[in-house]
Amino acid sequence: MNNSKATVAEWRRLFDTVIQFKQLSPWKWMGNEDYLAITDPETGETGYGVVLGAGGQEFGFNLYLGPKAGLYLQELSSIYESPVEGDLAELAFNMKGITVNFQDRLDLEKADYVLIKGLGYTFRGAKAWPRFQSYEPGMMPWTLDGQQVRCLTAAVEQAVYVAGELRDNIMLFSEQDKAPANPGKNRPHRVPTVTTEGVEWHTEWLPWFLPGDYLEPYIYPNELQLYQLKKRLASSTEVWESDYSFLPVAVGEHERPVYPRLCLWVDPQNSRILAADIVEIADCRQEYVSSLIALLEKSGQKPAQLTVASPKALLALQSSAAILGIPLQLHPRPEALLHARMALEDSFF
Repeated sequence: MNNSKATVAEWRRLFDTVIQFKQLSPWKWMGNEDYLAITDPETGETGYGVVLGAGGQEFGFNLYLGPKAGLYLQELSSIYESPVEGDLAELAFNMKGITVNFQDRLDLEKADYVLIKGLGYTFRGAKAWPRFQSYEPGMMPWTLDGQQVRCLTAAVEQAVYVAGELRDNIMLFSEQDKAPANPGKNRPHRVPTVTTEGVEWHTEWLPWFLPGDYLEPYIYPNELQLYQLKKRLASSTEVWESDYSFLPVAVGEHERPVYPRLCLWVDPQNSRILAADIVEIADCRQEYVSSLIALLEKSGQKPAQLTVASPKALLALQSSAAILGIPLQLHPRPEALLHARMALEDSFF
C-alpha cells in the first residue's frame, strides 16, 4: 500500500464502473467458482477476482492479491478439504485484497457516505450503496489508496467484460475445460498490453488448480539452537496443548490497527496456562516456535506429547518438534485449550 490518494477523476471512474457492474448483476449467472484472473496494467501483479451474490446474501466483487492469491482462493473454495480445515476466521483475517460490496445505507461508515455524497452520487434501495475496502493480513479493513482505486477499476471493468462473455455463452468455461491444448478446469486471465494509445486486453486461460500449497511446513531459521536445547531437556510424562490464532479485537498505536496473534500453551491436567504470548505479526510462525523454545527453557523439560488444535499449528511446529524429540498430535478441539482461549479473549472486552 502506498499513501497517495486517488484523484476525484479516479474515484469517479471507479464508481461509474461499479454502477455498470451492479446494473449487469453478473451474480445471476456467475458463482464463486466462475472466477477470473486479472493482471494490473500499472503494477503487473495478477489478482484473482470473484463475483459475489450467487447466494443472495452479499453482493459485490473481491479481488484477491499477493503471491498466494490463487492458492488463497483455492483454499476458500475447498475450505472443508484443506489444511485450514474449516477455520474461516483464519482465512478471513489473512485476506489480502481489495473489494467492493453493495450495502444498505445504514451499514455504511460515515467516511463512505461522505465520499459518495462528495462525488455527487446517490443510491436508493437495499444493497445499493457501494463500499470499498482494502484488506491486509492481520489488519483492520481500510480505505483504498490511489493505486488500489486504479487497480480495482481495471479489475471490475474486466469482470464486466468476462461476465458479458459468459452470459452470451454460458458454456464458455466448460468449453475451455475440454480444449485439447489445456485439458482440465480453466479460468480466464485478462492480460493487458500497454500501448501509446492506452491499454489493450486479451484473454488467456489459466488452470484452476495451481501448483503449491497455501499452507506449508515451517522451518525455524536456527536449527542449531534446537539441537542444543534438546540436549538440556529432561523428559516428562506431561501432555501440553497449543495453538496460535488471531484475537478478535484490533489493537495498537499504528495508524491502521492490527489484530494480534495469541500463541497459547496449556497443561490440560490442571487447565493451567503455561504461556500466552501476544504478537502483532500476522505470519507469527517464527514467534510461535520461539514461544515454545522459551517455555522449554523455563521448564527444563519437554512434554511426552504436544497436542495442537489446528493443521496450521502442526505445520508450524512439526520440523522443530521433530528435532526436539516431541511427538505431535492433531486434535481439533482440545477442551482445556479452548476454555483458556475463550477466557483470554473475554478479558479483551
